[in-house]
Amino acid sequence: DTNTEALKKDIDSLNAKIDRNTEALNAKIDTNTEALNTKIDTNTKALNSKMDTNTEALTTTIDTTTEGLATKLDKQYVVLIVIFCLTLFNQFPSVIAALRKH
Repeated sequence: DTNTEALKKDIDSLNAKIDRNTEALNAKIDTNTEALNTKIDTNTKALNSKMDTNTEALTTTIDTTTEGLATKLDKQYVVLIVIFCLTLFNQFPSVIAALRKH
């Protein structure tokens, strides 16, 4: 059966080509996977670095804003205390007069 033998040779040849192509594709997949993993690692490091930088900047801004607000609040308290004291002193003569009547 020369036809059968020829078919077996063709099948063997096709199987060998499939094996070679499979190996070549697997090698390309491995290479591309390594390249993608490297890019992912590089991008992750860059993003983490940017995130750290932005976090530090935001923390500094928050601290500065908080300090500024605290200073303004302190000044407002002083103004309120002064107004309160002035109000008491302004009322003092009328309080004394009222007490003298009783």
